[in-house]
Amino acid sequence: MLVINCIAVIVGYAGGFLGGSLLLRRILIFVDPTIGQIITPSLDFKNVGFWIGMCEHFLVVTFVLLDQYTAIGLIFAAKEIVRSDKIREKPSYYLLGTLLSISFAILSGLCVKAVFNLV
Repeated sequence: MLVINCIAVIVGYAGGFLGGSLLLRRILIFVDPTIGQIITPSLDFKNVGFWIGMCEHFLVVTFVLLDQYTAIGLIFAAKEIVRSDKIREKPSYYLLGTLLSISFAILSGLCVKAVFNLV
């Protein structure tokens, strides 16, 4: 039982982030092909955005596992403070990216919670 829970947590955090990140990039490029000039469809471990996304995913999954859904609003606030100038340039791109990212992370957290409840 403990092994299954540990695997669920690892997949929820790492797998959810990596899979969600790749899917998010593909969706953004599909919606607006010009974004392909800004982001690459593969993971770039030297990009600060990659690490910010990983922290965002980690926090959202953790908040879901702790039933602290309102704390997810902190991520929206932090992004607004840091990226306010870029958000004004392409608001739909940043909104879609943030919503997709948070949706994938919430889904990952809910899947982990479902495994916990099954075991």
